[in-house]
Amino acid sequence: MRGKRLGIKILVYFTFVVGLSGVIFCVGYRARKPVDSRSYSKRQQGPAQEPITAFQQPNPNPSLERREDYESYAAKWFEPISILTALLVVGVGITAYIYRGQLQKMTEAVEMAKGQLVAMQHQEQAQYAALEETRKLVSQNERAIKAAEDNVKTVEKTAIYSQRAYLSARVDGKQGYLLDLISENSGNTPANKVEVWYSIGFLDQPPDGLDADFDNHVPIGLIAPRTEYLIGVTYTKEITPAIYREGFSSGRKFYCWGTIWYEDIFHQGRRTFFAFHQQYESGRGVACKAGNEAY
Repeated sequence: MRGKRLGIKILVYFTFVVGLSGVIFCVGYRARKPVDSRSYSKRQQGPAQEPITAFQQPNPNPSLERREDYESYAAKWFEPISILTALLVVGVGITAYIYRGQLQKMTEAVEMAKGQLVAMQHQEQAQYAALEETRKLVSQNERAIKAAEDNVKTVEKTAIYSQRAYLSARVDGKQGYLLDLISENSGNTPANKVEVWYSIGFLDQPPDGLDADFDNHVPIGLIAPRTEYLIGVTYTKEITPAIYREGFSSGRKFYCWGTIWYEDIFHQGRRTFFAFHQQYESGRGVACKAGNEAY
């Protein structure tokens, strides 16, 4: 390939040199041609011809004159200007042939480039289509991952709900304002760090028991599943006959209310609020309409 390029360069340079030499020679040749032409014409004319008289004879050898003309015409083909012109024609032909080959190669290169461009366009379209499919797959995977995470959360919540401890309170009443406050674990796992706060007394309205300060505190610790813990509640203040009579009236009732704090096996803190009043006739504990909630 390098040798071919070198040969092309040599031919181009040779053509250029020959053309330049021919131009220089033609300029010099034209500069001296008028003088030669004039001297040649004078030699051809010779001395002034005299009118042909009746005594003059025509050229006895016309063939010699024609041969001299032919020789002069043939000699012109070997003049330097003719040789240079021929060389220029040959150089131009060689250059045209070289340029024609290069033009064909350039045309082939252009066609090849067009084909490559079309192929690249097809590849680009294919890549865009693949990218779109990848985006769809990524979106589907994201939705699948989110659904799986939601499912895990649901399973986790279900496991917690089915296995955690549930503490509730109830009151068993007795005569004479005596109560048994019972904390019961109805769940499947133990309740840890159990503590009970409560208050008792006569009130005109039922307590809510949600954010009150309680008078009594009983730390229990652990309550096993399906078991209960009993706290005996006694009203220790003096009960006068007037308070006793008021206890049977509809305006005032004897209440027990409070909250239970505990922690399940999932280390989540829980609270249960309770509120009861005692029926005076039977001594039985009855849950209030408000104040019994669990969190």
